[in-house]
Amino acid sequence: MNVIPASARRSVDDNSRRVNARFLRILGAGGNGLAALFEIRRGTSGPPSKFVVKTSLDSRTDMALEKHFMVRLKRAKHIVQILRWGADVMAGSGQATPRDLQRWQALDNNPSIIALEYMKHGDLYGMVTKVGRARKAIPDDVLWKIFFCLNRNGGETWLDENGPDINEQLPDQNRDIGYDLVHFDLDIQNVLIGDYDNSGHQTVPVFKASDFGTSQRTTSLDFFEPYVSHLSGPKSLYTANLDALNRRFMAWARRKSGKLNCYVPEQHHKEWEFVDILPQTQNPRPKVAGNYGPASNIFAIGLLSLILQDRTELYEENRREVG
Repeated sequence: MNVIPASARRSVDDNSRRVNARFLRILGAGGNGLAALFEIRRGTSGPPSKFVVKTSLDSRTDMALEKHFMVRLKRAKHIVQILRWGADVMAGSGQATPRDLQRWQALDNNPSIIALEYMKHGDLYGMVTKVGRARKAIPDDVLWKIFFCLNRNGGETWLDENGPDINEQLPDQNRDIGYDLVHFDLDIQNVLIGDYDNSGHQTVPVFKASDFGTSQRTTSLDFFEPYVSHLSGPKSLYTANLDALNRRFMAWARRKSGKLNCYVPEQHHKEWEFVDILPQTQNPRPKVAGNYGPASNIFAIGLLSLILQDRTELYEENRREVG
């Protein structure tokens, strides 16, 4: 039996009071945060609606960057959707006074809490485990549908957050702005299973990428500017160079983002042995090391496909580790 940290329980109670919703259960909890399932009833006779609240437990960290990415990825059909408190979660609940709206706006702006759609069929890990226990093979046509479903989010593009969900597509070469987000932790625990629909998911449910806590854009300063030789502005040269050193540390730390068995070639290629400061500042620049991009996400999806094919071996390995 898992012991829920006291800080997690306090966070659940606090969130329940904030939104006047019914707490159902904790979906997962760790040292830095938790995910809890809530439901709220819209109107007096309507069916209850379930949603997930993800919150940070460590006051030294927040989910501001993750929240930013998820807002920018809103409406992408193969990304778990962030919910706006006033427009999505509480819509039709009868809690729409000016004071209520002010509360919902505060939650939308709070970097330590995220509301997400509920994926009732769990994650890919649970599916693989069930298939492994049953000693069943996943049909090839189902494997291909899952593969194409996941590759829809391989580009990770930005969308206008207003409007219906749409299928993602790779951009034209002259319209590739926004296709620079690398997940860095796309494993079977971070792919969730949704429902069937009439837009390509009639026989296999939709599969969605989740948990963008380690994600980063390839244009981020984390990957550039190893030092500053001159400066104009209020920052001192010392402070600017300290920031640059922190960015250099973050760039190297990216090599260990995610699970060890799911690293992408850009993280561990032998070219790293010849990198002095940052791959992006090398001359000539390495062809693989540090060159993160859509190909990194697609490689991770390929690893997921391999796990789906070798589901029995994965289950046996995990069982030996647990036992």
